[in-house]
Amino acid sequence: MTGVITLRLEGASVLDAALGKAARRLEVPFAVSPSTAPPALVPSAGGVDAAAVPVAPDRAVPVALFCYMLGKIIALSPVRPRHVTAVVMAPAGGVCGPAAAGPVDAIRHGGTWDVEVSGVLASVRVLAAQQTRCWLASCTLHGVAATASWEPIDVRTDVEVLPGYVITDTARVCEFMQDRGLGDDWPQIALLGAPAPARLDDLSVLVAFTEGGYARDAIVSALSGQDSDAR
Repeated sequence: MTGVITLRLEGASVLDAALGKAARRLEVPFAVSPSTAPPALVPSAGGVDAAAVPVAPDRAVPVALFCYMLGKIIALSPVRPRHVTAVVMAPAGGVCGPAAAGPVDAIRHGGTWDVEVSGVLASVRVLAAQQTRCWLASCTLHGVAATASWEPIDVRTDVEVLPGYVITDTARVCEFMQDRGLGDDWPQIALLGAPAPARLDDLSVLVAFTEGGYARDAIVSALSGQDSDAR
């Protein structure tokens, strides 16, 4: 494609705001074109559309965001886990912020998922909160010894270990990200402390994240003309 590239979101999506913010950060003109079509990102240059890149439909957004996060964690692990078990505190509306309706103190059982991420099976129990500022996931990586050497994790990667003074409270985590100019939908996968041994050959990871990273990668995938692995 030649000329100025723009992006539009065809169809409705709960991720429209996150996708718009990600596009602005990448300095890509972005628009929403409401329709009944399945949601997709359509790059365009000189009035000519390129191939559309699908975005997860609303019903699949929670699973897509979890799989995106877990894929980043597995990619850093020095050993491929045999299996992953996780408990996830998810926003009731699928994205962070107040839900459209319901008491703010309501926490509901959101069911269980069995998903495969990067060739690893994961069993997930979901709790849905009516109002939360980020996603929270407690993951156990089975078959990963605590003595294994992890890849370096710092602010230059998609995964970051946050300092100890902010990890005891998700509100502090979100304020820490905002203070660094990352906004409410920060793209990093934030480890709340370093991975810790759960048993002899299991590792426990506590993670906070938003839809920002998934949205950013979806925009980048659309611009490069490739389907996003995050879906």
